[in-house]
Amino acid sequence: MKKFLVFLFALALLCAVGCQGHSFDESSQLEASSKMTSSTEKNTSTSSQSESNPIEESISSSVPQSNTSIPQDGTLEQSLVFKSVNGQDISLSFLPPTKTVYEKAPIYFIISGGGWASCNRENMIAFSGYSVRKLREKGFAVISVDYRLYGDGAVMEDMVSDVMDAARYAKKYEEILKVDADKIITSGHSAGGQLALMLAYAPHDFVEESALTKYDFTVIGTAPLSAPTVMYPDSDVKFLSFTTDHLFSCKQSDSEEGRRGSPITYAGSKKIPTLLIAGEKDEIVYKESSELFFQEVTKAGGSCQLIICKNGGHSFEAIVQGEGTDPAPLVLQNEIVKFAEALVK
Repeated sequence: MKKFLVFLFALALLCAVGCQGHSFDESSQLEASSKMTSSTEKNTSTSSQSESNPIEESISSSVPQSNTSIPQDGTLEQSLVFKSVNGQDISLSFLPPTKTVYEKAPIYFIISGGGWASCNRENMIAFSGYSVRKLREKGFAVISVDYRLYGDGAVMEDMVSDVMDAARYAKKYEEILKVDADKIITSGHSAGGQLALMLAYAPHDFVEESALTKYDFTVIGTAPLSAPTVMYPDSDVKFLSFTTDHLFSCKQSDSEEGRRGSPITYAGSKKIPTLLIAGEKDEIVYKESSELFFQEVTKAGGSCQLIICKNGGHSFEAIVQGEGTDPAPLVLQNEIVKFAEALVK
């Protein structure tokens, strides 16, 4: 009972902080980038917010049998049903590049957080407003996805299945959308960061076959924010402030199923360029979660950067009042832009 109450408290904080909007003075924060100091292994930290980004709510024409959408021309912003499970439609938002740079646009694929209890793809577009806008200007398309939630009876396998199927949907319709689903850079905040890592690192046969399984995709980089990487308890190090037992069908995170759902399990399995961003004073997902993933990837010979935001909380808000964060959230969003752009040059 005590564990469950701790989880509920942490979840309330996570949802409240993760959904806050912030506005930033771009010129002053980007100017602050010259003051970026490296901590531990290449430390600096991050997130983004502000800039509301309205998405068209009209769904394009759909296939009656499956209730999934057929995209319109890839120059249009669209809300698309990419999957339907037991009558529940699961959607993504598609934002085309604002400048044509590539014949087929690389994809900035972002995933909302919310403690696996809520997600809102449009809020994630706003949360990542700076990187979304800049990468669209540099020729990227943006896909922001929803997924099933544990409150609806979903478990981790279902959530991973959903984000993988969203990437497969992009592959299926890449000619219409004018995107390259073999050049995907994933990102996400909190629970969305965990799913972004799973999309990048977990084997594509992690879940049972779906109608989209034959359409494969390639993740060429990942930049998660405040991401849980260890979903099971550890006797020596505390990674999370709450239990995740409820996310697994066996109701035990300390199990084979819990390890399958943990990004750390796959940290040495692929050589995917990775940028990890964590708050020094995050009391929901502790920075040790990102630090351990960094250690495991680099130990296996992978390319990984770790950015720790000094005085930063779960959403990179300043924890000690009267002191700022270092680097500022907008500066760190710019780090994501540079990271993504370098991967497609």
